[in-house]
Amino acid sequence: ALPVQRIKAFWKKLDENLSGDVTVAEFMVFMKRHGGPKCSMHRLTEYSKKKRGLVEEAHDYSEEIANAPSFSNAELCTVATRLTMAINSWLLSRGLRVDPHHPRLWGQLIEQVDTDKSTRLSFPEYLKAVRRVLGIGEDLVS
Repeated sequence: ALPVQRIKAFWKKLDENLSGDVTVAEFMVFMKRHGGPKCSMHRLTEYSKKKRGLVEEAHDYSEEIANAPSFSNAELCTVATRLTMAINSWLLSRGLRVDPHHPRLWGQLIEQVDTDKSTRLSFPEYLKAVRRVLGIGEDLVS
């Protein structure tokens, strides 16, 4: 299991502009760059979310993510590789076969956890995915 500090540090690097969410394309480019064996996209307005019955977690993670430790490239590679292996296993357990080296692996995960179907992954959605895929409980992720 990954400690929550490592998860937050990984997200901090992934979300370099600290906007609180990343696009599918940004996530896939990042994972392609740091993961693997070696190593109309728009945000819904709060009004739209309310009208559609979609509610994101109210917790604001921006300060916690900004204060997360920085990672070396080796640490990023380690976390990205572990996530890749875990996500591949998780998808296989659901009957979804994707080559672990294919960018579609991350698209499959994001489709599964993008609860508001915005094609953007928020930190709460990412955290939920990490909990589901890696089995990290609420007590370790707070």
